Amino acid sequence: MIPIVRSWQDFDHYFQDHPRWTLDDIFERVAIKVELGGIELSEAHRQAHIEGPPPVGKLWGISIFDAVTDNRGRPLSADWGELRELLTVFFSMPTSSKLMARSWSPATFSGTRAAKNVETVSALVFDFDDGTRIEHAREVFAELPHFGHTSWSHTEADHRFRIVIPLHRAVPGRVWKQVYRWALQLWEETKPPGAGSPDRACSDPSRLYLVPVYRKGYARRSWCYSPPWWDRESGYLSIPESVQREQPAPVKRKRIKRQLGSGELERAARERAKTDPQTRENIANGIGATVRDRIARSINCPQCGRSSVWYGIDAERSSSARCNHANSCGWWGSVYDLALHNGMTL
Repeated sequence: MIPIVRSWQDFDHYFQDHPRWTLDDIFERVAIKVELGGIELSEAHRQAHIEGPPPVGKLWGISIFDAVTDNRGRPLSADWGELRELLTVFFSMPTSSKLMARSWSPATFSGTRAAKNVETVSALVFDFDDGTRIEHAREVFAELPHFGHTSWSHTEADHRFRIVIPLHRAVPGRVWKQVYRWALQLWEETKPPGAGSPDRACSDPSRLYLVPVYRKGYARRSWCYSPPWWDRESGYLSIPESVQREQPAPVKRKRIKRQLGSGELERAARERAKTDPQTRENIANGIGATVRDRIARSINCPQCGRSSVWYGIDAERSSSARCNHANSCGWWGSVYDLALHNGMTL
């Protein structure tokens, strides 16, 4: 079945924090009491007032964004029906720009959209854009309440889609990365042959996602696996407490002030090999170079292996050593490193 398409104006009207006990709801209940129960109007109003609003079902805290570029979203407490509307209906957008499409996040924020401001994450999201087929994912999640829809660049030849799994309880944002690693491991252990892996960037607790966007000419699919009708409070993915346990920060090693030793000695040796003629001549003799006209020649090249490296003993023009084969090799470097390569310890 092809998902229905609605306008972005419908989206903006629908996804707001509407009162869950409106005047229309009250009048509807009063009308039922009057017409079906034969109760007088004043008594029907009194009873409706005493009974109050119907019990609120399970809610998930999410955030709605007018565009991908927004850094502050609208918080929304969504029930299962609102999540189904958000994640299975495709919406046309005011422009063709992906950056201007309506978006959402399974997180609530204490400020702007940033990982440090995430309070809780209420759903696990898997993005697939590596060639994994939709049927592979649906096979794994067949018994778990979830939503799925194709994403921006999906084609029937190259599946790209998103799986959204509402959680039994929201998870603190500060531990989301370790929870996501656990979920990825579960996927790797249970995925069918031929299936790939979700995008690991979804481990960012502040990540936002495009709603299902209608694009003319592009294939679209969506689906929903609901919890059993007789028990809307169970069956959701529950994150074990052991996975949510905050891991201690790694212990920072105390930095010890470096004493005089190999570091200072090496720097001093490098400087002598760079500027001191006597040291440079000693190195030439030590590595078997041919010294003629104050130039050390016929030294083994660290890069091409040929005896083609030379350097000046007095370092008047350049302190570096160079390979003669400039076109085929082009190596150059310090005399100190050249000495080490040729087996000399300084």
